[in-house]
Amino acid sequence: MVELKDRARAKLVGEPTAEKPNSFGEQRFFDLPNSRLRVIYSTRYYRFAKNADPPDWEPDQRVDLTAADFLAGRDPVLGWIERQ
Repeated sequence: MVELKDRARAKLVGEPTAEKPNSFGEQRFFDLPNSRLRVIYSTRYYRFAKNADPPDWEPDQRVDLTAADFLAGRDPVLGWIERQ
């Protein structure tokens, strides 16, 4: 998302992301020998928001999807883009 905004000057439209931009990733796993429980751990920390740690990425233009839109098969984001 950061590269789209920085390199392509993209305008982000829709709802906020459901995760923080700065977070752990690159997951690996192993199984505990006695219990056979699987342990998942991250091997890398990604810092996309350089000067802050916001709870999510906010789009440039917020357009929410409602239950009525979903049930009717409407895409409010595409509708907003088409009206621009």
